[in-house]
Amino acid sequence: MRISTSQIFDSGALGIQNGQSGLYKLQNQLSSGRRVLTPQDDPVAAAQALVVTQTKEVNQQFIDNQGQAKNQLGLVDSQLNDLINSLQNVRERVVQAGNTTLSKSDRETIATELDSRLSEMLGIANSDNGVGEYLFSGYKGNVRPFAVDSSLAPVPPAMTRPVTYYGDDGERLLQVSSSQQMAVSAAGSDVFMIAKQGNGNFVTGTGGNFGVGVSVGVHDPLSTITADGGSVVNRTSWSTALNNAGAGRPITISFPDATHYQISDPVGGTTAPILYADPSTIPLLTNGGVNFSANVLISGVPVAGDTFLINPGSGINKGTATVDAGSVLDAGKWSAAGNPQNFMVQFSTTTSAAGVVSATYQIYDNTTPATPVALLATPQPYSPGQAIKLEKTTVPVADYGGQIVVQGQPGDGDTLTVEPSTNQSLFQTMQNLIGILRSPIGSSTYTTSQFANELGAELTNLDQSFNNIARVQAQVGTKMQEVDSLSSASSDLDTQYQATLSGLQDIDYAKTISEYMNQQMNLEAAQKSFAQISSLSLFNYL
Repeated sequence: MRISTSQIFDSGALGIQNGQSGLYKLQNQLSSGRRVLTPQDDPVAAAQALVVTQTKEVNQQFIDNQGQAKNQLGLVDSQLNDLINSLQNVRERVVQAGNTTLSKSDRETIATELDSRLSEMLGIANSDNGVGEYLFSGYKGNVRPFAVDSSLAPVPPAMTRPVTYYGDDGERLLQVSSSQQMAVSAAGSDVFMIAKQGNGNFVTGTGGNFGVGVSVGVHDPLSTITADGGSVVNRTSWSTALNNAGAGRPITISFPDATHYQISDPVGGTTAPILYADPSTIPLLTNGGVNFSANVLISGVPVAGDTFLINPGSGINKGTATVDAGSVLDAGKWSAAGNPQNFMVQFSTTTSAAGVVSATYQIYDNTTPATPVALLATPQPYSPGQAIKLEKTTVPVADYGGQIVVQGQPGDGDTLTVEPSTNQSLFQTMQNLIGILRSPIGSSTYTTSQFANELGAELTNLDQSFNNIARVQAQVGTKMQEVDSLSSASSDLDTQYQATLSGLQDIDYAKTISEYMNQQMNLEAAQKSFAQISSLSLFNYL
């Protein structure tokens, strides 16, 4: 084979260039620490590295989102913790206010403090995340969630306008993993507006005194006439009639002779004589046209001049009876009975010649308040501290699985109610407490027992709000723990992705340095041999 000088030069130059190129590549690998600098270095590894890099970057975004979620949840948790601390302080003051020996000024001082606490709670409810988004407004991050609604009338007894929620029920979400979104806010409706009244199943209260209250006025020893305790036919009409100014306090049934009776009251005067027959159910209808929708059953033979005095209930309980929040002892029975919630317990009292007061109670289905339906076959004896079982002993009998506990001595005709438990906002509970503390205890329209019953009921509602907020805080805490777990898992994934990328892209320094040294030696050999060969010439031998 004939080799020309130009071929020698071209081959030598190409060898040196290849050696320099190989050395340059190895030098770049050593300086960057990467084996795959371009896809042509290892197409398969380059493609796999691209996929892993993209997955790693997505995982890094999840890590960033998790950090943001933890910060947002931390803000919510901090505000809820402040709210719980405020509620604990309020509860202490309410329990203190339940001491009936406190003066009016003492209760006013507590009410003023609760006013401040209410403002504090409203401030917490309207807190934001520092970048203009309200924490408790749901999806409406730019809408102030709570404000006093000036369009609505004040709600007694607080004498303040209600607080209205202007947010929605949504929760702002962040994508914290490939398959999970997490709520990083709490809807104000869920935190502040949905606490159940009473025990969560029903709410107890005082229904007022609906007794007819029959007592002997003048009674000739020779007469045999007697009267029962009277009965209310229609509670709505009875209440309306009693609320008429001056009506029915007291009503008198008198007998001008043995065969006639007359009814009189301070407003309507005295009716004309009405024929009496033994026995007679006498409707309380006065000459002034006031129909009390109540009857008195009178039996026996009267003597001229005999009278009975009718002292209608005042609309508030007369006795000292207080009722607890009640409880459902058997949820199965309660549910099977259709969650019955409209009951009325009415007390009747008698006083013996020795002055001993005894009481009985009757339970009514109060679904239609105007005409309650008796549920007990016979009234049952009552003693203070007794647990009154919510049941029906008339046919068909039923055990509703609930009870209420009553303390104190009720007045004749006093009633207690069991009604459906509905949602009540924390703000309304606070306003009610403030109104109760500012009510004139001991007046004819607001007794000490009424105060105790209403304060106890609102204290129970306060506890329900506390429990509801604690529930939300527990959910937030659970989410924060979940974020920590996700962060740990994502960090481990990031490490794994990095290790995979390293395996695909990074060099083996020992191997690469060895290759570098070998390539350097090859280049030097090529350069030296080229120099020697290129210097050969026939002229050196001529």
